[in-house]
Amino acid sequence: MYDTEEKCMELAEKLKKICEAKGSTPYKLAKEAGISSSTISEFLKGNSKPRIDTLLIICNQLGISMTDFLEEREVMEQYAKEEEELVKVYRSLSGEKRKQLGTYVKMLEEYSGRIDD
Repeated sequence: MYDTEEKCMELAEKLKKICEAKGSTPYKLAKEAGISSSTISEFLKGNSKPRIDTLLIICNQLGISMTDFLEEREVMEQYAKEEEELVKVYRSLSGEKRKQLGTYVKMLEEYSGRIDD
């Protein structure tokens, strides 16, 4: 599990790096996004944790998804590789096999939580 204090400081650093990469600052971002500079300042200092709606506004202003902002890159890269492999396999299937796979996926969704993974 996350140490929330540590994770929030990591996110604050990540926000600074993203702003820098985009030629901005967290304070300029706050102004453009309609967030008070004190909200950003307290977050960057580790004195407060941002609310989910504030993070959504920040991500929207930066043009990134919440997933990209919150997730560690390694996890996202692994998901992307797994998803890419699944898409490749799916595309290689005949129409009938695609239909069968769709049925199987629906069954997995329906029974998830009923059987141990």
